[in-house]
Amino acid sequence: MVNVAELHADLERHGVRLDVKMTTVGPRGALTPDLENRLEGLRRALATRMPESSTPTSVTVLPDRLAGLVEAAIGNHLGSQACLPSGMVADLGAYVLATAARYAVGHDPERHLRDLWVARTVWTESRKVDAMF
Repeated sequence: MVNVAELHADLERHGVRLDVKMTTVGPRGALTPDLENRLEGLRRALATRMPESSTPTSVTVLPDRLAGLVEAAIGNHLGSQACLPSGMVADLGAYVLATAARYAVGHDPERHLRDLWVARTVWTESRKVDAMF
């Protein structure tokens, strides 16, 4: 049986980290054959213990209220520029699509989900202003 805590410590010592999808990220050559074999053992052990329905998918689905934002970006309905708390973006639609893609594949999902909510708020507020004129 694989000792998860020990394996995690060994991976970190070699500069390798394990993400939620159990892919490895680290310097070339840092994942030794021994670590690779132990990691594969852990993957197999986890896979046999997880019910089929709880096996994570490769893509994370956006909340419904954000799906509308992405659809608007696809349809080129977001306008061009936007001022976000993180700074000015030249093309809000391109920003939303890139951020949604990063979220969907699990790249820093909390940050990208938060950024999408902010973009949605900015877009919603701009639509209210446009409706006034």
